[in-house]
Amino acid sequence: MLPWADLPLWLPDVPDTAGFWAVSGAAAKAAGLRTRAFGDSVRDTWLRSGGSVRAAPGTPPFGLAPEKEEQVLGAWDAQAWPNLPAER
Repeated sequence: MLPWADLPLWLPDVPDTAGFWAVSGAAAKAAGLRTRAFGDSVRDTWLRSGGSVRAAPGTPPFGLAPEKEEQVLGAWDAQAWPNLPAER
């Protein structure tokens, strides 16, 4: 898997990228910005679209190819659940 390519915003857990996502939101909060629940964002965007988001014409489709998704999920399962049977 290639960082930033196969899975956008995914970085391997290696020393070169340690702490990459460890950022503070204090400056944004001090400026008056606020956070909201992830579920609210999903409801107000994806669900409001009818659950269907399409790529603009001429751009690559969203998401992973089914074969790549199965590979990623298999690797995740193997790491998170080492005693889980290999078959889904």
